[in-house]
Amino acid sequence: MAPLQGNLSTVVGAAVLRCQRRAASSAPGSPDAEAAEHAITLCLSRRRSADNGDDLAAAAVRNAEWVINRSDRRRKAALEDLAHLGRQGVSVASSGPAATASPEDVVMARALLADLRLEAQRLGLAGPRVLAGLLIGESADETAAAAFVGPATVNRYRRRLRDRAARFQTA
Repeated sequence: MAPLQGNLSTVVGAAVLRCQRRAASSAPGSPDAEAAEHAITLCLSRRRSADNGDDLAAAAVRNAEWVINRSDRRRKAALEDLAHLGRQGVSVASSGPAATASPEDVVMARALLADLRLEAQRLGLAGPRVLAGLLIGESADETAAAAFVGPATVNRYRRRLRDRAARFQTA
């Protein structure tokens, strides 16, 4: 991994360099290497600041480790849910809905998604981001932070999108 070059502040440059060294000294694919690599992107965020590179790097690594651990917990919970469904006799072995869906189902799903995208655009600038968050299973707080709106706005937009989906299915 080559050190970054360009117009970085001295503090950010020192933090990125520390994270790069940590990644290089870790085994590839290890949790420590993943945290160091993710910490590099966190160091480059304009919303982060510190008086020295060591503090910035330490905070970024700590946050990166937390994010990676949260992702692991979510993945394990999803696998546990799949195992529970499997024990109840629900088939979880398919590669996805498109593998077992009829052509008519695929057409209807695409039409529904197109309709929801139009509705999301009508909601305003945050509408498409709220729809994306709803589709990937983000919490209202996560979507609100990503869309730069309040959770109440996210919940209101989600209700409108769900109502639109219900009207689409009954039409």
